[in-house]
Amino acid sequence: MVLLSEVYDYYGQFKASGSVSRLGKTILSAPPRRRLLRNELAQAKVRLAVAYARSLYRRNKYDEAEKLLMDCRDYVTVYIRKDSFPNFGTLGEIAYTLGRLHLQRQRFLSALGEFNTAIESYNERILRKRKDKAPNLEAEEAFSTHKVATIVALAVSWCNYARGSLATALFGNLIPSQMLLRNSGDVLNSAYADVVYASIARAYAGKDKKKLLSLRDLVTHAQAVFVKYKHRYYSAGAALELSLISLALGNIGGPTVIWKPYGRIPHRGMCDGMPAH
Repeated sequence: MVLLSEVYDYYGQFKASGSVSRLGKTILSAPPRRRLLRNELAQAKVRLAVAYARSLYRRNKYDEAEKLLMDCRDYVTVYIRKDSFPNFGTLGEIAYTLGRLHLQRQRFLSALGEFNTAIESYNERILRKRKDKAPNLEAEEAFSTHKVATIVALAVSWCNYARGSLATALFGNLIPSQMLLRNSGDVLNSAYADVVYASIARAYAGKDKKKLLSLRDLVTHAQAVFVKYKHRYYSAGAALELSLISLALGNIGGPTVIWKPYGRIPHRGMCDGMPAH
């Protein structure tokens, strides 16, 4: 159920993701009667609760989501984690989801703190895999690298942009992580990183028509990817950026044409990643 919920979420099927993960709402509602066996089953229960918390975040139920995520973190720390079973990946996902929640509420320092915790957790995860000579080490490294690249591209960069650190967001965060995502096979997050890049680069471009047209082409290509995979929320985020580029080019009527297929301009939560992934 955890994997199915994550797949639905990846493709923008947020209602289905919440339905699949709904058992996570109460799975950690009470402490276990005895100390848990520290194994993948106990870990999977926590990840199901995290998946449900993410569905609450998608529905803008931020207080409920935050409480459940904090409960998940406490549950892992108290009942599951130990030196031989450190749960770096689970703790990293909890921190990343908490950071996204804070970012959506414009708590930028809290968001950055959680994103840094997530990045550190995924780094510790791969260091531990190397130390233990884990099987499929190359795949494990690719997974952690991809998670870190996604966090930096779609979350850390936006935090820095929102706080006015445009150079850090663009050159320190986004461009390096984009290079990693392009070779990952993750077409949706890679394309959305291009949309975030365009948003930040537009602030640098000013009235440079050539640069703005180049950014428009980049976002138009990204939007075609979202349409292909029927991800209407990412597609709406791309449409928002295309509208802003149109205005920067002096085309006042452009946004009306761009938004016509959507019927209305979506609220912030629909454009996941604009301003918060």
